[in-house]
Amino acid sequence: MLRMFCLVLLTAVLGCEPIGPLPGGALDGQLAEIPDGWDEAREIMLFQMETRLGDPYSINLWGVVVEGGLYVASGDGGEARWVGHLADDPAMRLRMRGKLYDLRAVRVDEARELDLVRRRYIEKYDIEDDPAMDGEFGEEAWVFRLDPR
Repeated sequence: MLRMFCLVLLTAVLGCEPIGPLPGGALDGQLAEIPDGWDEAREIMLFQMETRLGDPYSINLWGVVVEGGLYVASGDGGEARWVGHLADDPAMRLRMRGKLYDLRAVRVDEARELDLVRRRYIEKYDIEDDPAMDGEFGEEAWVFRLDPR
């Protein structure tokens, strides 16, 4: 009986919000207008992203602001589940401080933009020694700019 209770409780918790590296479902929050420049996002260390909006899948991830744009990256490149979801449908939701933003993920492949994003990740998260930050950043770590839908 205790095992069943724990399983139900775990399913309920994981089905709603991402916890650490474990994915969740639909994100709660109030839908907000997309800000100009994402200034508030500069100091936020952890964001939540919801993909596959018809069958929500959410995760915790890092993000950076570069030249007024908000960016996220997958250190696993195209192998990350959420990246596959965005390949199928780029519509996604971002949660920041309880507010939800309806956005569209656009993969970045321009060298200058990738380098700026890489530098900002290194600076913000102090990750100079990570091999994914060297070499071809856009191949090792897939980068997405989050644009308005």
